[in-house]
Amino acid sequence: MVWSLIYLELKGYSHMSRHRFVGVVWAVSVAALLSSCSFVERKGVDTLQPVLKHTVDNLMGFQSASVAKEGLPGNALLISALVEFSPNNDKLLAIASEAYAAWGLILEWEDPNFAAEIYEIGRDYGLRALKVRNREIRKGLETGKHMIDLAQYLKKGDVPAAFWYGLNAGLRVMLEMDDPNILIGIGDATHTFDRLIVLDETYFNYAPHLFQGAYAIIAGPMLGGGTEKAKNEFAVAFKKTENKFLLAHVFYARYYATGVYDEALFDKTIDFVLKTPANVMPEMQLANDISKRKALWLKNNKNKFF
Repeated sequence: MVWSLIYLELKGYSHMSRHRFVGVVWAVSVAALLSSCSFVERKGVDTLQPVLKHTVDNLMGFQSASVAKEGLPGNALLISALVEFSPNNDKLLAIASEAYAAWGLILEWEDPNFAAEIYEIGRDYGLRALKVRNREIRKGLETGKHMIDLAQYLKKGDVPAAFWYGLNAGLRVMLEMDDPNILIGIGDATHTFDRLIVLDETYFNYAPHLFQGAYAIIAGPMLGGGTEKAKNEFAVAFKKTENKFLLAHVFYARYYATGVYDEALFDKTIDFVLKTPANVMPEMQLANDISKRKALWLKNNKNKFF
């Protein structure tokens, strides 16, 4: 598994910078060391969890997507190597899911096909974490059930793993909304986020509401969504974050404004994102910088939606 991830990284960036190349080589070296040294104990790997968690959490405080993009692939691969050495460590699996979600967000519109692969890896890590943590979910998955049936069994302690699983799964769907086979998976994500709103709606800046708003537009009334539900979900995300979490506004423009075919609302929302400094929310500076880049892309590609 580790070596297939390394191949994936090298395949995705044939013209990587020297800094990124060194980071990838470092991750490869650590992966080789861990896979060949039987004297390394899992307990030693487990002690790295706080450091890795701190590193991944601090990603969102980076000053720019360009800075994070250079270091994130190597860090993600290192975490993958550690996961394979301690495969039943649910906290480490959740950290891996988070790292791959961040990686996918950075590159999804630059290279959507590669981002889809990244999201699938992140989704699977999140699901593995839930299987380790939650007996009901593990048994259900083993009998062929899906998260659309099993999300009801999520507990408070499952929130981090469930959120990053749902985020990766949902973002993967959003990349290919015209593919009916892919859209089948939207139910897994929406039911997961429905349960997360009950357990901890505040997680990652009220993001469960943000993504439920986007999904409500995609799904439509027939599948429990619709414009009114979407509007209400986005309103919660805007209010609770004091309009400082720009990713919420990007999703509002991309999914709500285009879904109701409101060109004026689209323009107004995009302009708001572009004019708002990324450091308006310092702990989410990277997420905001990514959002500003996405807003510029949406502005330049407006004709694809109207």
